[in-house]
Formats: sequence, structure tokens, C-alpha cells
Amino acid sequence: SVFLVGSIEMGKAIDWQQELNPITIFNPRRDDWDKSWEQGITNPPFREQVTWELDRLDEADVIALFFRPGILSLISLLELGIHLRSSKLVVCCSKG
Repeated sequence: SVFLVGSIEMGKAIDWQQELNPITIFNPRRDDWDKSWEQGITNPPFREQVTWELDRLDEADVIALFFRPGILSLISLLELGIHLRSSKLVVCCSKG
């Protein structure tokens, strides 16, 4: 959930909350993904997915990046490196 904090003073502040709608969420998880696919640039579905993700990362205003311990996240590490100096990156990790 998102709580919208900011200027509300009626009659003076614009309705900036309404300007946020609709919010677009780019979710790279695909129900049709086949885990047996080779994760390499020569595999068209993999290449298409990575290209889509990189394009949406450039388009996004905020990037929320989550790392879970014990999970290999090679593409996420690449994406972290690409956007590390960006002011739009928020990185979250589990404790432990």
C-alpha cells in the first residue's frame, strides 16, 4: 500500500494526489515463464524478457529492488549496477 503525504491545504494546494493516478507498476514476473529455458542472450524469450526489463527500468520513476538471502539474482545485480548512481533506486534486503 502507498500513503500519500504532502500539501493538502484546501484552496491553495493543487490536487497532486489525483495527478499520481493511475500509477503504473512494471512487474517482470511472468506466469508463462518456463524455468527450463536457457538463461542466455541467444535464447529469444530470455533476451526479450531482459530487454523489456531494461526498457521499463529506464522508463520508471522509482525502482524498488529486493534481494532475498540465498537466492541467485544475477540479472538483478546487473540492474543494480546499471542504476546504482540513480536517485530513483530503493534497495531492500531481508534481515540475515
